[in-house]
Amino acid sequence: MSDYSAGQDMALDVTIVSPVQANNVYQASRIPGASCAKASVGKDRKYKVLCSAQNLSFLALSFEATGGMTAATNDLITDIANRVADKQIRPRSDARSLLFQQISISLQKYVGQSLVVRFQPSLQ
Repeated sequence: MSDYSAGQDMALDVTIVSPVQANNVYQASRIPGASCAKASVGKDRKYKVLCSAQNLSFLALSFEATGGMTAATNDLITDIANRVADKQIRPRSDARSLLFQQISISLQKYVGQSLVVRFQPSLQ
């Protein structure tokens, strides 16, 4: 993503995590957003230094398959929608609503595809 963070280019990494995975379910059942926060920390640990060495800022866009997201993800999406609205001279609330709806549909499609693959009978 060009010219976003104080004039510095930004690398984005999108990750979708399931809060009902065995290694997430305990904490996710107690803390909303725990699964995507955990995934985001892991991505930061892996990529932030590498991106910095290339003069890039880094942000993990972390979503939960059930619809949650990190605050940083929400902030970036909101900012992008606001910028689009300003360029198109339309209400920011409309642009935000549309973008979040599109993301929601994409997440639902991903979950559906994952379930089909998981429960598909093996071809033997």
